[in-house]
This record gives sequence, structure tokens and C-alpha cells, in this order.
Amino acid sequence: MWGHPYYITHKDDGCSGTFFINAGEFGVCSRRIHLKESEGNGFWRMARKYDLANILMKEFGDEAWAIQGEVCGPGIQDNHVGLTELELHVFNLFDIKARSYANYNKLVEFCKKYNLVRVTDIIGEGAAFGFNIEELVKLASEQKYPNGCPAEGIVIRPQEGFTSTVLKKWWSGKVLNPLFDIERKKK
Repeated sequence: MWGHPYYITHKDDGCSGTFFINAGEFGVCSRRIHLKESEGNGFWRMARKYDLANILMKEFGDEAWAIQGEVCGPGIQDNHVGLTELELHVFNLFDIKARSYANYNKLVEFCKKYNLVRVTDIIGEGAAFGFNIEELVKLASEQKYPNGCPAEGIVIRPQEGFTSTVLKKWWSGKVLNPLFDIERKKK
């Protein structure tokens, strides 16, 4: 990541979900499971709330794309984010066939176009990543959600995605906030 254009966001404390269109079929997945449609399922509630099937069809038609995001709010991970209702915080737009993520600008434009909540505040961005571990841990430790609760941490992503030669996958990194675990253990 050193020297690459980057952006840093909060790591929202919730449950990761994927909403996809592939050959005209819409689907919803939790972190590891393709979910059948159900009225009470939080991921399907997010799909309906944000009209994700129609958004994906309108934007991509017969192509294969996915929205990835964190479902946050009441009933999810003790709701550290402090929301009054469930929200989907989008963090990736994924081209399934090409096996690649949309760049930062395309993600931002897509979320604005369809009034989707993008990941929480950008807490840093720049033309050349140059942080060391101590600086990243300090930055993660300073983060709070709007309700004053310590944030779970930070996520670092390149503005133009690339495959890591070390990880053998698309690069992104997380740094957990040590204060988050302390606060969570109090509850």
C-alpha cells in the first residue's frame, strides 16, 4: 500500500452483507450464506428498504455486480454505532465477472446517485499512503461513533484497487481500536 492513493474510514460495527445481480437474478447473502427471501431477515429488510434489486438492475442490467456493506443498528452487535433503525453502510461495489472492485470515485458516485449510505465518515485520504503501524493504531484509537462510543477501528483501502502480491487478493486493511474491546467488555 505504501505510496498508493488511499482513503481511511471507520470500521462500522455490524454484520457484513452482499446484495447482487447476476444474469438478471437478484440475491442476498450474509457473510457466508446465500439467504432465502424472508420478511424478518435484516439483510432482506435492507434490500427492500433501499430497493437494491431495482438499483442493481437499472445500473448494471445483465451484468454481474454486487453491493457489499455493513448492516448496522438496533439488534446488531449491541448497536455500538448508536442508530435508531437498521441501515446499510456500503463499502464496496464489486464486478463479479471481472473479480474486481470499483474504484473509490465510482463507489462514491454510485452511492450518491442512488442515495445509499456510504461507509461512515472518511477520516483520511491522500495521494500517497505513508503511515506506520504505530500511527495507524493511534488513529484507530482516536475514533468514535457519533454517539461517543469508541469505533471498532479503521479500514484502509486504495483509491484504485490492486491485488496484493503477498496476500494474493484485493488489498484492504483493518486496524482495530484497542479501546473498543475495553468498552465492549464493560457491557
